[in-house]
Amino acid sequence: EELPTSVDWEAAGATTPVLDENKNGCFGACWAFAAAAAVESAHYIRTKNLVAYSEQQLVDCSSAFGNHGCQGGLMDFAYKYLETNPLCEQASYEYTGTVGQCRANSCTGGLQAGAVTGHIEVGHTEQDLMSAVAQQPVTVGVHGAMGDMNAFQLYKGGVLTADCGTKVDHGVTIVGYGVDSNGQRYWKIKNSYGVGWGI
Repeated sequence: EELPTSVDWEAAGATTPVLDENKNGCFGACWAFAAAAAVESAHYIRTKNLVAYSEQQLVDCSSAFGNHGCQGGLMDFAYKYLETNPLCEQASYEYTGTVGQCRANSCTGGLQAGAVTGHIEVGHTEQDLMSAVAQQPVTVGVHGAMGDMNAFQLYKGGVLTADCGTKVDHGVTIVGYGVDSNGQRYWKIKNSYGVGWGI
């Protein structure tokens, strides 16, 4: 399969602004941010209408599918929830950084139940991942505390070259890939650590 040399869904206008999950001490909602970001981008690619969807709804409402709000969860479980439930727009169900009562029935706008019809597990090779990202942004798990001195958490820019680590403990959305001016291949990710991360 012939793939593009580079893909950048942010530059294509298919991503919403970066947010910070660490509000009110909620340090484990990355899975909700990653899943919402992937759904936002998939919706944009299909409709050319970029809508911010509610991470808070996923935090509040998907525990029956295996998620644990601010204590962690999986993007897979969020997608399973969305197969049978609507997803509110972010503006009508804003992020609070705490787990609250599910208010999905009281919001306006958003995706109807069944708009998310499932998800596909991507193969385990870089080629498989590149092929998937060429189609749309993809959620992945990474080792968020990798390397010496938490290189991932302290990342300020460029291509991160620290050891990857082996403990998958953080969900992000891959929004592109490419090769930098030094010939270094990279993945471009949308994280949920706020606008100061990576700058």
